[in-house]
Amino acid sequence: MSRATLLASTVAGVTLLGFASLMGAELPSSSALTGKVTSQAEGAMEGVIIGAKKAGSTITTWVVSNAQGQYTFPRDRMEPGKHTLSIRAVGYELPKTSVDVTDQSAHLDLQLDKVTSQSKLVMQMSNGELLASVPGTPEQKRMLAGCLNCHTLQRVLFSHFDADEMTRVVQRMSMHTNNSSPIHPWMRPVNYPAPIPASPIGKYLSSINLSASDTFQFPLKTLPRPKGKATQVIYTTYDLPRPDASPHDEVFDAQGNVWYSDFNSQFMGKLDPKTGKVVEYAIPQARFGQIAQGGLQVDIDREGRIYYGNMSQLQIIRFDPKTEKISEWKVPTPWSAPYDAEAGRNGEAWTGSMLTDRVARLDIKTGQYTEYQLPHPTHIRRVHIDDSKSLGTLWIGNNHGASIVKVEPLD
Repeated sequence: MSRATLLASTVAGVTLLGFASLMGAELPSSSALTGKVTSQAEGAMEGVIIGAKKAGSTITTWVVSNAQGQYTFPRDRMEPGKHTLSIRAVGYELPKTSVDVTDQSAHLDLQLDKVTSQSKLVMQMSNGELLASVPGTPEQKRMLAGCLNCHTLQRVLFSHFDADEMTRVVQRMSMHTNNSSPIHPWMRPVNYPAPIPASPIGKYLSSINLSASDTFQFPLKTLPRPKGKATQVIYTTYDLPRPDASPHDEVFDAQGNVWYSDFNSQFMGKLDPKTGKVVEYAIPQARFGQIAQGGLQVDIDREGRIYYGNMSQLQIIRFDPKTEKISEWKVPTPWSAPYDAEAGRNGEAWTGSMLTDRVARLDIKTGQYTEYQLPHPTHIRRVHIDDSKSLGTLWIGNNHGASIVKVEPLD
């Protein structure tokens, strides 16, 4: 199964109060539920994403309405039982709606209400739509986009900080690591800077937030909904057990399970897409305090063991699903920050440093590393092994130096 076939990530849904009618209908047996999406403002609505989640389940199935506003949930994607329905269509909302699905096909038309609250509309919009909406120069918007490493733009726009206060906020935010979040505000190992007068970025951010007005003083620009072929898709989302879960990367094993790393916590997880069952495993912590946790890229070897780079914890992790044993190998050079870890067929694992211009080759049997210093400054993220020959070759991208690097050990 290819990575592209995974249509899942964690979501949390919020439904609104209201009423929708349900009636029986003669429909093809291949359909569990079908209907038409309309609104008073548009009539039949194309490109509305409709989700159905069975009571007690962690799985939500989503389909998209076509040009006539019609949607269909296939029989094999909807089990009998009570399902809560939800939608995504920026500028609209669905009253609280549920449906009892049986062995007989059912029909349920959905009437959407236009969102009239500016604040509610902003909460529905994507970061890209908000960046397109706010005034500012390209440089100002590039700085604003930097906020997205840790949180959405709604957090900035709904704030009430003036220019001086926002400058101090920006100072503090610059001290957090790139994998921070409001729940996990990991810190960089630097001293807190002395306060400075209102900065250009502080003045800009306070000019687009709610510090001087109760409403936003710029038009809100939303993207068009999907049309045509883009509506011919099914999404499946799987809730994860921790509300602060932050899956970064996924890989499939031979049994069809999805393994994922957590970007800002010391966990690794396994999802069974057939049942939605999730098992998470705590990863030993090597560094404590406000030092960032979490892993990034995930790899799987021929034995089905999972590897990933535990970046700020400065170690490579391996998990063996058969024994549930976790192995950790701390990289020898300080500040190595291993972004990725990939296992080869020769009993070795490789990782690259984002900070030290070195790649590290781990002998898994002995736990010994060999580090190779690269010819040029190199900011390494992903590493790829070509072990089609007896001696494995490492390939990396130098994304600070406009080059591809091939590393060929001679032993």
